[in-house]
Amino acid sequence: MRLDSVLPTELDTVLDFTEYLTKKAAFLRSGGLESAVGEQDLLAHYAVRMNEDDEHDFVENRALRCPPLHVEPGLYRIFERDTRYVARKEADAPSYFWDRLIEFFANHIIDGTSVIMDGHDYDLEKFELGVRHMALQCRVVRRGLGGAVEVIRRAIVVPTDPPECETGFFVLTMKRLDWMKRSGSYEEYRRARANAALICAKGLLARFPHLERVVGVACEPAIKGHGGSEELIYVEQAQWSRSDSAAIEEDCRRLGMFQEGTKVWHWHDDECPRA
Repeated sequence: MRLDSVLPTELDTVLDFTEYLTKKAAFLRSGGLESAVGEQDLLAHYAVRMNEDDEHDFVENRALRCPPLHVEPGLYRIFERDTRYVARKEADAPSYFWDRLIEFFANHIIDGTSVIMDGHDYDLEKFELGVRHMALQCRVVRRGLGGAVEVIRRAIVVPTDPPECETGFFVLTMKRLDWMKRSGSYEEYRRARANAALICAKGLLARFPHLERVVGVACEPAIKGHGGSEELIYVEQAQWSRSDSAAIEEDCRRLGMFQEGTKVWHWHDDECPRA
């Protein structure tokens, strides 16, 4: 069975792909498979079954002893015509905006064009970690991330349920204020934006101690005919002292972040929405 036949278009995130390979290896070692004509049919069988942990798997209950599986030929062709499959593909569309962000920052790393603002304790290793954690999100999670960013251009996404509860993300847009324009320095604007993003990251970590890290993207509002720039922020959780917490609270208050009246949306999405 060829892995390159259909998997790259179906399992096109690192997490989704490795989970499939791990589950398939365990299934094959258990002797659970009698025969399958092609990888695509095996994938279709996997895609429509959930185990007791509510994860895709080849069996619903690993503790049950079932006869070896014979996967019928043509199962994938039936699967891709199903209305739920079509609805899932349509729902996935916003997630590819997140993919483009990953590619954008990864290319800067590869090309050696990543820019770190003066005065920031931030190195290329952290920049790479930020991109890696962006890429570790599965396709369904990327829907919420990409959709929020693409639609409102200013979003904070804090997962609250396992297994995606360790990393928070935010996108911060910041226009050039009058004092920045008067300074005549675009670098001054970028420095102020990077500082605001750092305050946002620390504010999130202080408010959501279950997070182990926060990854943020800071950019300027899109203006037709004008270029722009972006910063990638990566900050890990810390043991904040009372003075640290007080300073973070004051910085957030000064910038109007996380104050009373902040709008909050609770996001949930089914992998296969009702068609």
